[in-house]
Amino acid sequence: MFKKFVLLIVAPFFLYGGELQLVQGSVHAHTEVFGDSSIEPYAEKIYATFAMEEPVTSLRGEVFFQVLDFVSDKQSRDESMHEAMEHTKYDKVVFTLSELIQEKEKYYAKGLLALHGVQKEINIPVTVEQKDEQLTLNATFSIKMSEYGITPPTLLFLTVRDEVDIRVALQLQRM
Repeated sequence: MFKKFVLLIVAPFFLYGGELQLVQGSVHAHTEVFGDSSIEPYAEKIYATFAMEEPVTSLRGEVFFQVLDFVSDKQSRDESMHEAMEHTKYDKVVFTLSELIQEKEKYYAKGLLALHGVQKEINIPVTVEQKDEQLTLNATFSIKMSEYGITPPTLLFLTVRDEVDIRVALQLQRM
């Protein structure tokens, strides 16, 4: 009788909780060279480790990518970007989700963004869609390179804008 009682108490955690695997994900950025053109680097080779019980606000984990996997349509520009990010010293960009906050119908991902050896707590607006065993997260936010100790690169007489707009899309699946 005791074993059946324990199974009834523990079973919902196995049915509704646990690890999530990354099915698909990407990180896209946008900035500009003043007086010239847009720069749109992206990373589609990203990694994530997440766990969630019910409700969805219990989601915790991290997403990261290698700096060298962050590329644009121009290899020479990528080399300058990787150099500015000091990829040999700081090879990853990591966001660690510490709390998923729900305010009415809106969600915010609160956590630490580790970039270029600097960790800053940020609060990102995120859309959350949960359907069957899949969870989709989409976020758009901006950072300043200078706040992470990165000097915006210059190309001849042109300077890259300090502010970078970031778009993250993650599709997770219960394991």
